[in-house]
Amino acid sequence: YPASWPTPVREKDRDVLYATWVLGQDYRNKTQLYGAYPPDYVNRIHALFPDRQSTLHAFSGVMPASEEYWRLDLVNRTGDTEAQGFKEGNVYDAVALFGQQAFDLIVADPPYSDEDSKKYDTPTFKRIEAMAALAGTIQVGGHLVWLDTMWPIHSKEQWLTVGRICIIRSTNHRVRLASIFERV
Repeated sequence: YPASWPTPVREKDRDVLYATWVLGQDYRNKTQLYGAYPPDYVNRIHALFPDRQSTLHAFSGVMPASEEYWRLDLVNRTGDTEAQGFKEGNVYDAVALFGQQAFDLIVADPPYSDEDSKKYDTPTFKRIEAMAALAGTIQVGGHLVWLDTMWPIHSKEQWLTVGRICIIRSTNHRVRLASIFERV
């Protein structure tokens, strides 16, 4: 994705990756679930971390089953009868479900607002508590990519912001931010 290459920018005497991705509208989306990942978003995130060994998709929605990653959500919305690579549960219970320091990449796409939570028929959540829970199940030096309409509140003792990617889908869509954190 040459037009999407991030650029290092100096923030407080350290490099932070900046990028803007215009993903476009794709009316051939494989799902009609409100708020599903934008087209090609996951492929681009995986391309940023080619050496990843173990990936968790938190708030996984309708991510298809795969041997390449685990999924975590309150409800298995994919209809997979075997639920391969899926744990049903709350993100706050990530350590209990997966154990400590299990992943080197976590990709999270939570509901962005109380209104969005209602559309998904899920309870609202607290970002700072979710970030803390995910910190318990990622390796030191591992990365969390958090897609949201805001930069989520987090503990600087757990997470260092190492990237910011503006996600533009197309006209009349929300502009989102993929915040990239490194576990310290």
